[in-house]
Amino acid sequence: MASDARPPGVGRAGKKATCLVPLFPPRLMHRFRAPGTRAGHGLSYLLCALLGAALSAGAAAQKSKPEPAADWVGRYSFSEDGGRTVGGSAILITHELTVKRQGGGLEGHLVSNGYQTSADLICDARPDATRLRLVFRKYGESNLSRPYQSGDLLLTLTRRKRGRRTELRTTWGKFEPAIESGKKLRVAFRREP
Repeated sequence: MASDARPPGVGRAGKKATCLVPLFPPRLMHRFRAPGTRAGHGLSYLLCALLGAALSAGAAAQKSKPEPAADWVGRYSFSEDGGRTVGGSAILITHELTVKRQGGGLEGHLVSNGYQTSADLICDARPDATRLRLVFRKYGESNLSRPYQSGDLLLTLTRRKRGRRTELRTTWGKFEPAIESGKKLRVAFRREP
């Protein structure tokens, strides 16, 4: 059977070809024609295979790169030490932040307990590559006061590279440390192992 007598898409062995998409105009393909074949079909199949492999590799690389939300899931803590009262009682306050997946996004649960402090706050955690913004949604079960309204930005955690280490910086919003010296801290919350 002569090469010109074969139906389109049928190779030398009489089998149907898998990729019939011409990648270049036929007038250019004659330059890449192998002897005894239709103009450029061999190169077209090769280019289709290479394109498919490149797209598969790109999709695999995209899947292996973690999304920003996954980087923030975990537990964080911050403690304030205000010394002692005149009567000798310790002035200690602990803040624990748990970030977890909730529905299609992230939820933050911020619990503060200690000296004259009790707060249980449920937040929307809004991540990007380097920041996590905690936006107040509602109160949990145990609160001494209720100063926040839905939509208030409580605080923002930001990752910054410091040599080989990554530092977690805190920018206070409506939520602030109870002890005055804590308000000046830039590195407050630390990620728990």
